Amino acid sequence: RSWISSSGNLNLSVLIRDVPKEFYLVFPILVGWEVFQALYSYSDRIRLKWPNDIVVREEERLFKLGGILCEGDSGSENSFLVVGVGINCLESPKIEGRETIALSKVSSTEVHIDELRESIYKRLIGGLTFINSQYVKGAIEGFQRYLAFGVGEQLSWKSLKGDSETGRFLRIDRDGQLWVRLTEGQDKRLLNEEVSISL
Repeated sequence: RSWISSSGNLNLSVLIRDVPKEFYLVFPILVGWEVFQALYSYSDRIRLKWPNDIVVREEERLFKLGGILCEGDSGSENSFLVVGVGINCLESPKIEGRETIALSKVSSTEVHIDELRESIYKRLIGGLTFINSQYVKGAIEGFQRYLAFGVGEQLSWKSLKGDSETGRFLRIDRDGQLWVRLTEGQDKRLLNEEVSISL
């Protein structure tokens, strides 16, 4: 995937080795939770957007503040993930079809990129080096608590076939997947679809 960034913004990659295979699917949620905690001290308006965005919500609009990308290899004996984090610190890039915002526009304090980079790095290394079930459970609960949308809120997304679908948010499961209730009453698990808040 390509990254779009402006001068004065934060982009970093961190290599995490020996990722337990049972936590591979949920790893983007764990990363999102750690990055969120590093950012939340700048503004309590910051929220998480499943599966991998950091946003600021204003009424029914979501402004993208940053994103997370996890790529790696779980098939080999020495599993690893490369975690990529991009945060709009001082400038918000123009992205077609997306509204963006810079941390400096919502922060209650001055944004120092080096301090933020160090804070995110420490959280990622500290939180993700020794993962266990109790940590994962707490991270998922925290992630859901600070989602940009609440339980029962109407969401829309494109199916893997490209069809537009809608449903109401139910929960995030232990694998980090998002569950919705469709209009017909069926529950459906989304894997990594791009969800939006339905107006």
